[in-house]
Amino acid sequence: MTRRDITLVEYQTTLLPADTLTFGEGLALWRAFDQQGKRVHLSFPSPKTENQWAITPQGWVGHIPLAADMTLHIQPRLPLNNLFPMWAYAYGLSAEVVGETLVGVQSIAEFYEQVVLMLLARVQRRQRQGLYRAYQTHTAVTPFVRGRLMAYPQPTAVAEGLTCCFDEHTANVPENQLIVYTLQQVARGRHCSAPVQTAVRRAVHHLQMGCRRVPLPRMNGWVGTIHG
Repeated sequence: MTRRDITLVEYQTTLLPADTLTFGEGLALWRAFDQQGKRVHLSFPSPKTENQWAITPQGWVGHIPLAADMTLHIQPRLPLNNLFPMWAYAYGLSAEVVGETLVGVQSIAEFYEQVVLMLLARVQRRQRQGLYRAYQTHTAVTPFVRGRLMAYPQPTAVAEGLTCCFDEHTANVPENQLIVYTLQQVARGRHCSAPVQTAVRRAVHHLQMGCRRVPLPRMNGWVGTIHG
């Protein structure tokens, strides 16, 4: 399968031959990123566009995986190294965090990989120091009394064991679940080099030993509470 990678520039209109996208791909892009996401403005082939696709990114940069063999790469209109001071200011990052390696990147792909490497380094350091843990309350059937024994009568369907309510000191908390989810998305996207992809998968494997990923709707609700 031959990959189709298309590079676009923020706020600049790119014209593509009509056979670059199928009608279905164009329709999917229009629905998800024009009508709903407002990330690009898409015009279908017509006499107005000289029978070409016209795509104009709208103030958003990054990757849009349009099909299994096709990705749109949207570059910023400003040189990337001009964006890092603004990025550092917006997120309160020090010069040490941004670093010379990140400032020297020349493309969104390089920038993305360097950010992933920054995240990996911090995840690996946290794994060495020990993951964040918190107490969570559980109710379960146990072969012995653990924590507080639930009020009688105990469920008759349980042949052996007692229903208890207890606190567990666990790493399976939203803070770690969000990291697992993020790294899984990185691994699934395959936008990094092979060595980085391998390191990401290894980190996910180790994290999942003590922390499982929660369903996305639950995670969205949790993120909304901490940022809202």
